Amino acid sequence: MNAAAETITLLGPDVGGLAALVTAGRMARAFPEPRPHASALCVQTLPGEPTLVHWIGDCSVHGWDGRELRPYSTPQTMGEYLRTYSGVPVEVLDRFDDWPRYGLAQAMETTCLEAEIPEDVHLVMLCTDGVSGQVEPALWRQLCAKHGDDPQSLADALVAAAAPDSDGYRDDATVVVLRLHTEKAATGESAEEDAS
Repeated sequence: MNAAAETITLLGPDVGGLAALVTAGRMARAFPEPRPHASALCVQTLPGEPTLVHWIGDCSVHGWDGRELRPYSTPQTMGEYLRTYSGVPVEVLDRFDDWPRYGLAQAMETTCLEAEIPEDVHLVMLCTDGVSGQVEPALWRQLCAKHGDDPQSLADALVAAAAPDSDGYRDDATVVVLRLHTEKAATGESAEEDAS
């Protein structure tokens, strides 16, 4: 799977996130059955252009604009699918949140998703479900406010905050924090300006 990650990293800036994920997905399909399951993200950020995120699988993208934490992705799990397309009771849905519908081996134009990050978002967090599913939103917001100027400290704090569930299980927790330097962030358009 290292070759797939390198492929996404090398192709993403040149041909875009969707093509990079699809190409890496074709590489993943070359593995014999059972194929390893992997989720993947690709972020493309260029000066003067919108920040684009493409993903496949059970991972998440969140943004922080200095006041608000927002999700910009939907995990591709059976739980999310059933929430959207069925009348399954809520207490049943949670059991399906750990069942990924897609992974890198299924990456194609119709299964990869895309989001555009608004210009006023200056922190983008790329997370495994061990963070998005095990760090409470209120704590996440506090950590963003406290560590917003230091992406590595924020990533470390989010990983440390991933709490075990009621059975004592703690999922793997990985975070990459990107600090975007946008026109709005550079001019100081933020919560402080809005409050006046």
